[in-house]
Amino acid sequence: MNRSEQESINNLRNNLHTVGIQMVGQDERTLLVGYTLDRNTWHVYVKDGEIHRLISDGVTPRIISHKSADAWNAEDLLPDKRVYPEQTDIKFAEIVERSGIQIPFTTFNEDSYEEVQKSESNGLYFHSKIREDLS
Repeated sequence: MNRSEQESINNLRNNLHTVGIQMVGQDERTLLVGYTLDRNTWHVYVKDGEIHRLISDGVTPRIISHKSADAWNAEDLLPDKRVYPEQTDIKFAEIVERSGIQIPFTTFNEDSYEEVQKSESNGLYFHSKIREDLS
């Protein structure tokens, strides 16, 4: 194959792992909450027609990184440690898993699940001390 054909093949591979707003839908909600090896909170959510990735200090409300886009590489939406299954959107999880990327779930916690269900606000769950203005 020539260079152009190789790039075409690479794009096919990259598109396989792409998660876009059109795939997850426009409803504002949490898609995933987890944590990194550094114990930072990792929150992926839909807001204002984009998929957001918010990484914050696990102890203070300090934001380490916040990015948003209408499409992401699935691997860039997953933390390097664990994901809380009770705080993960099923549709999002299915899209990621079908793309061939395994979500690194931790053990399901019933108490946390009940807390999440009580804390839902406009379909968004904000973990730890991080709060976003929904207006």
